[in-house]
Amino acid sequence: MESSDHLRSEARRLLCVSGALGVKRFWKFTSLSKQLLALRDDPSLLGLGSIVSAGCLESVSEREALQFFLFDCIERKNVKALKQLCAVKGVPQMYYYLKNRALRTGSYECYRLSVITSSISRAERPVGDPSIGGIGVGDFRSFVSEASRDAIASMLQSGDLHPDMRFESDTGFAAGYAVFWTPLLIVLIDLHRFDYAEAVLDAGARVDLCQMIIRRGTGDIWSLGSYQVGKFR
Repeated sequence: MESSDHLRSEARRLLCVSGALGVKRFWKFTSLSKQLLALRDDPSLLGLGSIVSAGCLESVSEREALQFFLFDCIERKNVKALKQLCAVKGVPQMYYYLKNRALRTGSYECYRLSVITSSISRAERPVGDPSIGGIGVGDFRSFVSEASRDAIASMLQSGDLHPDMRFESDTGFAAGYAVFWTPLLIVLIDLHRFDYAEAVLDAGARVDLCQMIIRRGTGDIWSLGSYQVGKFR
């Protein structure tokens, strides 16, 4: 009986590390026992590393499945699972944009982990354009609530934050819908994070930037030729 149990256990383990399951089935299957669960902590080809072994990620669907799983970890702030996946050789480099995703979802812990594990720098923003499309003020507020002043200073130094960067925000339909860019400095002052604002000023932030409307009704700022000095209300 004991020998039979051992054989079944070994068969399950071999199935997990064969690479045939893919990341989603691997995660479900390893939840069946503590022994299989331990495979998640092994980044080698004898454990979790089997999901990126030769041939396992040749199909686009498998690459997308792994990306979705990584994004889901960030969305749910599942730092443990993200750490296990990023420990696998090649994963942080293959999905080098994870830290940008973490910034967009407001998870500082996931951002810090993805920075530590990735050896590839962020994708460069267009020269002369410090705005980051797609990152809203709400996301950044959540991010700031988790990050320390030193973390903000470090991000400014590394270039992941630009002292003059702008975030998208809107007035809401009740106030007459408009979308505008809000400078980082104004966002931090609104949050009463004056120590963070000081770090941004130390990094060379301009103090003459204003909140600019980029869409209002059916027009946009470039066709209307209008802008809002200071803060838009």
